[in-house]
Amino acid sequence: MKTLIWDLDGTLVDSYERITKVTQEVLKPYRAFTIEEIHNKVIETSVVSFVTNQAEDLGLDINELFIHYKALTDQIAASDYKLIENAKEVLKHYLDLGCKHYIYTHRGLSTYDILEAHGIREWFVDILTSDDGLKRKPDPDALNYLIEKYSLDKEETYYIGDRSLDVLCGKAAGLKTVYIGKDKTIDADVVVSEINHIKRYISF
Repeated sequence: MKTLIWDLDGTLVDSYERITKVTQEVLKPYRAFTIEEIHNKVIETSVVSFVTNQAEDLGLDINELFIHYKALTDQIAASDYKLIENAKEVLKHYLDLGCKHYIYTHRGLSTYDILEAHGIREWFVDILTSDDGLKRKPDPDALNYLIEKYSLDKEETYYIGDRSLDVLCGKAAGLKTVYIGKDKTIDADVVVSEINHIKRYISF
């Protein structure tokens, strides 16, 4: 039985435009960044890492920056986060084949609201977010937790994401990895440019 563990932002949900704009707004009083610059940094690491590094470099209070960040993101309705094109169809395709879906994301509890807004919350056996207190990617802590809790077969389990961070995390847990994106240098078991192409490589 194949198991698919999904990242959320950039993988299932088209959220980077909103994330980068909020990050730009939070940092604007202290340092100017273009949307492209922020996007590249977020893809490379994460919003938390990027903002933390800027706060340390500028001698700012990290907590105050993240309070501001959260206040702005809380104003974004869950329904405003659109699913990646074909994401719902791909999820349904594998559900119909008996596949089990899970999520491991750095996003917090808003993950549940977004999934509910798109009517797919119940499609996932379990959802791990930053609020679960597990170590952040690329540490495999969260994936190891799922593997142990649900006795997942590593040879039949894939971690799917849109960043090298996701691939490193999946590899560290001993899972098969899928990278969705344009970077041809990323060494994953499956590399595709669009989510619907996964069906060419993961079959039953």
